[in-house]
Amino acid sequence: MAKRGLKSLTVAVAAPVLVMLFETYFLGGYGNRARSSSWIPPPWVLHATRLISSGLMGLAAWLVWVDGGFHKKPNALYLYLAQFTLCLLWGPVTFLVGSGLAGFVVWLGQSAALFGCYKAFNEISPVAGNLVKLCLAFAAFVAAVNVKLAIA
Repeated sequence: MAKRGLKSLTVAVAAPVLVMLFETYFLGGYGNRARSSSWIPPPWVLHATRLISSGLMGLAAWLVWVDGGFHKKPNALYLYLAQFTLCLLWGPVTFLVGSGLAGFVVWLGQSAALFGCYKAFNEISPVAGNLVKLCLAFAAFVAAVNVKLAIA
């Protein structure tokens, strides 16, 4: 039983991280736009924080899944998938499209989904809710990057 739990944990954390790595490798060529301002952190910092955030959300989703939370609250699964999709879109929209404003709109959607995840996950597993809080902190950092790009 423990081996199955460890396998599902590995998949739950590794899958979003690998998808994010794939997206970063193929669409992550937004270093030039990110270096246009001295305040914007280097691209590797943005990539690393997005990977960490994806892994934390995968762990939080696994904790909810283990407690049967996705059966009790199917909205939690939809919110998780929405925030992950918007997280994947943020980098290309912000840097490849070149619009800090469009990135800000994507960020608004992601933040709303993250907040919904926090509320749903926290009811099922307080530990999962606390992990989502860390991702909300990353979302605040992303908001600052978007605002700087929008006014630059």
